[in-house]
Amino acid sequence: MAEMGLFYTSFEIAHLERRGDLRIVPDALVDTGSEYTWIPRPLLASLGVAAERRQGFIVADGRSLERDIGYALVRAAGAEAPDLVVFAEPGDMVLLGSHSLEGLNLKIDPVRKALVPAGPVIAARAAAERTSASGATPPSSSRGSAILVPGTSQGGIMTREALVAQLLRLPPEERAHLARVLIESLDEQPELDSAWLEEAERRAAELAAGTVRAVPGETAVANARRRLAG
Repeated sequence: MAEMGLFYTSFEIAHLERRGDLRIVPDALVDTGSEYTWIPRPLLASLGVAAERRQGFIVADGRSLERDIGYALVRAAGAEAPDLVVFAEPGDMVLLGSHSLEGLNLKIDPVRKALVPAGPVIAARAAAERTSASGATPPSSSRGSAILVPGTSQGGIMTREALVAQLLRLPPEERAHLARVLIESLDEQPELDSAWLEEAERRAAELAAGTVRAVPGETAVANARRRLAG
């Protein structure tokens, strides 16, 4: 599911305990920028799908709203999987989201505008890496191209686009904090850090030996300003 999706398709939905009673959801927007699948409330109610809890959402135009979510069986492109679904109210878009596509192991063919199998899924990347490091040959079930993110749904499988979409739903102040943390994580200058550490240790040793005299911070700033001005 490496391509951002934006086209319409039909898929099927059923109650988890009555899988033979499938209903068609027509004209659903395939949108990998949306985490969940949104289905009209009357359709879910007709299948007996129960609302389990309320969930807050931020929609594309920036509005915050709450909707009921429940569990249902989703079937598309010959694959099926249980998933969380949103009870869409009048005016809401009908969506097939990235969470469902990951569970179905489907990706988007951007040329044909169709859903196709995503191929093998990595089931235990960390274990495969440890096995590879030891010189052993990883089992065939560990080969594939899916991205694993610890702690995510569907066995820890999440695409980069889905992760970005989820992060973009955070409040602005949390996104700003995350941006600072990510930028700081890239600012790695071990040589410079080591030089500053050596300088700090040298100055501490001079103070301890009495070869230099400490001055208040205000005096140091004033002296620096005079030197810059003069």
